[in-house]
Amino acid sequence: KVLLIEDVMDTSDIKDLSDLKVSKDETIENVAEKILNQDKSVAVIDSNNKIVGSINPSKIINTVFGGTKNNN
Repeated sequence: KVLLIEDVMDTSDIKDLSDLKVSKDETIENVAEKILNQDKSVAVIDSNNKIVGSINPSKIINTVFGGTKNNN
């Protein structure tokens, strides 16, 4: 199954975000590297450029690799 950002985004925490924005319809595989390069959560936008949620870099690590960031 291909996971979309929408599948793993957080809809309750949409403050203190990085400047990067990603589409909710983007696949995690396509944007994981961009998100992992951010220090803060990234805004998730819909097709109207409205912020609908956020995604934290550690969520990408957990989803893709099943681990946590900074944990060897």
